[in-house]
Amino acid sequence: MKWEYKTFQVDLTSYFVKNVINCDALNNYLCELGMSGWELVNMVYIDPTQVVVVMKRPLNVAA
Repeated sequence: MKWEYKTFQVDLTSYFVKNVINCDALNNYLCELGMSGWELVNMVYIDPTQVVVVMKRPLNVAA
């Protein structure tokens, strides 16, 4: 199977509520991407407030 990848940086401070990450909001964001066929592969912390997210989905290749 061939894959399409999406990599982007997320500023976690936008998900903070009283210095705690709002996991529900972050989960909702990832679920929205999942509804478009994206699957979370990895999250890599750059610093305590920044992560790089790597996602993949099957590549639609015309036969």
